Amino acid sequence: MSSPPTPASTLSEPTPTPLPTIRSSGNTTNQNPARPDDWSNSHRSENDPIWPDYALPKENVPSSTTEGLQIRLSRLAQVQSKANTDLLYAAQPRDWSREIQMAQGDSPVWMTLIRSRWLVIETLSGHLQLWDIEGAGNFGGVLGSFSTLEGSVDGAVVTEEAGGAAGLFISTTKYCTYFFILDVPHYGQDHKDAYALAPHNTTTGFSALKDKKEQWWAFAKSEGITNQGFLYVPNANTPLIRLAAASHVAENQKVLDMFIRDDIIVVARNQTIDLYSTSDVVKLLDTKQPYTSLPFIQFI
Repeated sequence: MSSPPTPASTLSEPTPTPLPTIRSSGNTTNQNPARPDDWSNSHRSENDPIWPDYALPKENVPSSTTEGLQIRLSRLAQVQSKANTDLLYAAQPRDWSREIQMAQGDSPVWMTLIRSRWLVIETLSGHLQLWDIEGAGNFGGVLGSFSTLEGSVDGAVVTEEAGGAAGLFISTTKYCTYFFILDVPHYGQDHKDAYALAPHNTTTGFSALKDKKEQWWAFAKSEGITNQGFLYVPNANTPLIRLAAASHVAENQKVLDMFIRDDIIVVARNQTIDLYSTSDVVKLLDTKQPYTSLPFIQFI
């Protein structure tokens, strides 16, 4: 995964057909925003979006992890229930919250949480640090570090599988994407004194990683190309596909986010949200000939 990207194929169409358009349903400035659904008394299930993906299926994670997460969910449910009648309650400190203290003069500029326990932090000095928030809340809490990061973090994806190691993919402003394998214990388990925080491999040529599903990577940027929105599939005949904006929208729109799903790929831009047919993309990946397509639905 270290070769530079190949020239991009473009998902655009010189003579586009009209697209279905879904517009806003009117002025809602006088309406109060709806509260989140109250799940304080709801039944917890494996399909519950509150239950973390890494802890599914539940039988593949330690019982101590399941018990600890259930306690956390119960606390959150209590907070929401009380906040429904007193909004200030939600902002009060909790005795079960966690706090870390970094080295003097340093501060975090980016972080992500893994397994409800592990913080990977990019520091102001340009290092990556691995913290265990169940451990000591001081400088001694750093259990792993990586000091040769090229550029600053501009995207990250965490992949999880219950009973296995976590995968952390980090992209940077220098068009490098690092893959870390983190074989770290789950919430409620004992940890070691130190862990290796070294990349398993590195991909170059892309930045602003937004999503990853198996061998499909969604990046906002490709080195040397002004336009944004790319799908990268390393082993395909056409490994790099540009997900172009609709023809009547400026091509220099910034990509805010991307999602890869079974039947669609979603690209959120400054002015539009564009959806692309996965089946069309698969056809493009299987051929070396230029192919064109447009979003089949567009939200303006």
